[in-house]
This record gives sequence, C-alpha cells and structure tokens, in this order.
Amino acid sequence: MRRIAEFKKTNHPLLHALKPEEEKLAFIEHNVVNVLTNRDQKGRRVLLVNCGAAWDPKAVSSEQLFRVFFLIHLVAQLEPATQINGIVVVLDFDGLSLKQVKALSPSFSRRLITFIQDAMPLRLKEVHILKQPYIFNMVWALFKPFIREKLKSRIFFHGMDMRKLHKHIDPCDLPANYGGDRPPINYGGKEWYPCVYNYIDHINQWNTFGFIFFHGNDLKQFHQYVSVDRLPADYGGNLPTIDYSGQDWYPCVEAQLDHINKYQQCGFVPAQQG
Repeated sequence: MRRIAEFKKTNHPLLHALKPEEEKLAFIEHNVVNVLTNRDQKGRRVLLVNCGAAWDPKAVSSEQLFRVFFLIHLVAQLEPATQINGIVVVLDFDGLSLKQVKALSPSFSRRLITFIQDAMPLRLKEVHILKQPYIFNMVWALFKPFIREKLKSRIFFHGMDMRKLHKHIDPCDLPANYGGDRPPINYGGKEWYPCVYNYIDHINQWNTFGFIFFHGNDLKQFHQYVSVDRLPADYGGNLPTIDYSGQDWYPCVEAQLDHINKYQQCGFVPAQQG
C-alpha cells in the first residue's frame, strides 16, 4: 500500500482526481485500448493495446494513455476472478512508426514500468508483443533498463507468428485478428466505457487514498495538489469565496436517511447458543 501511495504522490499532477469522463474521448473515439469480452483458458483478463499505426499520439497523448490504463486497472481489481487469475497484456505494434516512438518517451517508459512492478495491485502474468517492426528496437531500448528480471521473464516476442502466441493463449479464446477461432473484434472502448463509468464511486474513493500533506500558510504548495480552478478564493483559488455552510448541505445528508438506517443495521450476526 505504501508503494501505491508513493506512486500516486510522485505522479500527482497526472493522477489527481482522475475521472472517467475526463478521458471519455480517449475511450470511445480512439481504438487504442481494448479488453476482450471473454477470459482466456486460465481465467485471466486480456487487455489489448494498439501501439502501432492505430494510435495517433496527437489525439491520445502518452499521458492520456496511461490514465486510461490506470482507470481500467481500478475497475479490474474489483473482479474476484481477476484478483485470483491475473491479467495478460497483448501489445500490437503493427504499423509502428517514428510518430509513436517519439511519444513513448523515457519518462513515460519509466512511469509505466514503475507502476507495473511496484504499484499495480494486480497479478500481471504475461506480456505478449506482436507484429513489431524493426523500429521497435528503439522502443525496447527505452523500456529495457527499467525492467527487472521477474517482469522480463514474463515478456514474450512473437512478431507475426501467431502460433507462438497460441502456446500461451488458446486460439479458442482469441479473436480472428490474432489467428483465433473467435470472430474478429467488432467492439472497443465505446462499448465498454459504461462499465468503467459504473464504478465512479469506487474511483472517487480511490482518489482520496494516499499520504496526508501539511502546507501551513503556503497555499502555493497546496496548489500543486489541487488546481486553483477547483478551489474557492478562501484558499487562493479562482472560484468565488465560500458563502455556504452545513445549513445548506445538511438536506443532502437527510435525503439519504434510509441508507443511513440500513447501514446501521449491518454487522456480524451473533452465533446462536446451543
């Protein structure tokens, strides 16, 4: 948990108050990240990432790409089967060019690998790299220095040979795009974005986790963590001075009285004597 909190602290400008709606366009209009509707033969969730020609870094920056990964992992960690069986990542580099290579900067490479190795509460079982052209060597040179032996042993390079991929993922569980028996993929982020948004309460709660910071009277330091556009003038922000109090928002609490009463009834049931 400390490593996760450290990662969130280090990458605070990128991950602070992360919300699905802020990355909605990256999800629904660009076919960069996809998730198979089925699991593989070992019950693992399969994540597909189009890192080649299908990815336009001008439309979806590497920072946005990482935020999409982060949102997906927040939802995936709620699935009991994924907690147990883990995940598999398939990286499709078909049509990779300098445009994508430039977007995969050393800072992005280090952030992604640090997240995977130190701060991702999911079991990454395998990473499969497909259809990589010769220029991929430039990408690998960026990532390789940050990869420890455990992760390196789980990365497999297949090129165009889908039969090598099938040694790890059964063709019965793969779409025709990757030599599998299932129909070609006809869905994407547009279809499963609502699944992510349905867990907005969990995502909002996750956003509150982390370290406690002490700023004293140094509001500039505070603004490194909370944008001035989201703060009232009382705290050096651009929003109007606070002119409301508990008297104004108490009705919001009162409106949830039924939920509060049900919550108070929750707890352990005493064992029966006898």
